[in-house]
Amino acid sequence: MLTVASDMDAVSRVDSYFNNMRLPWEKKDPSKSKELMFSVGVCDLFSLKKNYLSPAKLSGIRYGKQAIKVTYSPDRDIFLVGLDDGRLYGYQLQRTKHPFYKDYLELKVHEKRLMDIYFDAKGGKVYTISEDGFLRVIDFVKKKIIASKVMTCF
Repeated sequence: MLTVASDMDAVSRVDSYFNNMRLPWEKKDPSKSKELMFSVGVCDLFSLKKNYLSPAKLSGIRYGKQAIKVTYSPDRDIFLVGLDDGRLYGYQLQRTKHPFYKDYLELKVHEKRLMDIYFDAKGGKVYTISEDGFLRVIDFVKKKIIASKVMTCF
């Protein structure tokens, strides 16, 4: 089971953003590029094998922005997480070794909040829609945007 959660308190989010910010004179250590002091969003992985009423937490992925949407493809054991800043993260589920996932994709897809994700596992395409008004198609294998269309609602 996958869940996403985000801190909804605006003051707390601003505080987290400032605490996670690196100042220009601080050295950037590539081994700590994903290390956060405070997370704003999180995607948690749970096991439901033993007891559906009390799932066991296996792992968690922390983000510096709000996690908005998660989708899972059982065909490829891939899960995708969309964030408030328009980023899309993709992970390969690994059932036998900790942390039970492997980073696969990190892509800035939209300029605003990513609202929904659809993964066509057979075609290898990811479809995303955002508050910026765009529908984007991502080639999951090539890890790049292949189509973009402005969507309007009447």
